Amino acid sequence: MNLKTSKLIFESESSLLYKGNEDGKDVIIKLLKDASPSADLLLKFHNEYEYTKDLNHDKIRSAIRKEKIDNKYALILEYFDGASVGDTFIKERQPLKQVLKAAVLIAEALGYVHQLKIIHKDITKDNVLINLDKNAINIIDFGLSTKVDIRKVNMGNPDAIDGNLFYVAPEQMGRMNRKVDYRADLYSFGVLFYEMLTGKLPFLGEDSLEIVHKHMTEVPPRPSEIDPSIPEIVSDIVMILLSKNAENRYQSSIGLKKDLEKCY
Repeated sequence: MNLKTSKLIFESESSLLYKGNEDGKDVIIKLLKDASPSADLLLKFHNEYEYTKDLNHDKIRSAIRKEKIDNKYALILEYFDGASVGDTFIKERQPLKQVLKAAVLIAEALGYVHQLKIIHKDITKDNVLINLDKNAINIIDFGLSTKVDIRKVNMGNPDAIDGNLFYVAPEQMGRMNRKVDYRADLYSFGVLFYEMLTGKLPFLGEDSLEIVHKHMTEVPPRPSEIDPSIPEIVSDIVMILLSKNAENRYQSSIGLKKDLEKCY
């Protein structure tokens, strides 16, 4: 293998993302900053590799392999030529038809993930990449993912909740006696869809406790109340996805995708 690193494209608190090239093919190199990462960070690193190394779908970013570069943990990942949903749809609003087209693609990708009995658990504006010109998307960052039969108990501390609090389903908060399954991803997608349509998150707060409380108890304004040009049927889909009880949401990505296609 002839791996070459070209340029830094993203930096987070714990990792660096480089665009690289290997044997003439573009790749992403995800390099952990710390040569001795915490147990939690290392678990997420290995998790992302294990859950994506065997995925074979054009809407999922797969891991090619893991290795060490300069004594630091690195993942070599498939390259996708696109920008985040946040940059594409939220920083600059897009026409409704483009939003619906992207939503159909995301629902299809989630359906594939769920067929493999994987719960992503971190669907956010940063973890879905899109290329509008090519009508293509990529779901990335499976560091928090679990199999559907794995139960993770959270003791209710909002600062200890895995994932981005703005997108996390109520049952992931650890304050309800409910299992976490595929429908948690559908809730997170509902938050993202809301944001793509309106440019706003459904729930904001001064601190973690306030955000958690709103996810658990408040019903946000319908997207059509924020922007009257959004059809009521589209608002209905969003509000179903944002139901507090998983039983009241779509029960699979298949039905969701069909309804989105009808709207489109």
